[in-house]
Amino acid sequence: MRDDDLIREVDRRHVIQLFDLFADSKFDPFDMIEAYSRTYSRIRADEGSEYHVLKQPINVFNDIVRENNLKETENDVDHIIMHWMAELYVFVRYEKGLSFREILDVVSPEWLYTHYSPLHETSLGNAWEKASCQSG
Repeated sequence: MRDDDLIREVDRRHVIQLFDLFADSKFDPFDMIEAYSRTYSRIRADEGSEYHVLKQPINVFNDIVRENNLKETENDVDHIIMHWMAELYVFVRYEKGLSFREILDVVSPEWLYTHYSPLHETSLGNAWEKASCQSG
């Protein structure tokens, strides 16, 4: 496995774990995703810093909670949809070269979540093309 493939796989696994933490938290998961896109770690990871890709998801989660004024909410999100969203965001990050911030500027996490069906029934590439054309 090439180093860039390994980094991509680590990033994928970490984003999935982070989205699971968001889904299980007492905070709005969409606010958490927004806050994540603005963290120093995510910005640096999007710029190619392997060190920041390797930062443990629980540490990133704690940074988000500490650094943001997030509202507690009744959190009842579907873990399967959150997992799919994480997969899609990482796919777009690496295949399209967009940062997490740019991805969220094109398609909000709320929109993506509510349009899971039928988007999840297609490839990640096709799901992104449909979402990026219809969400605006």
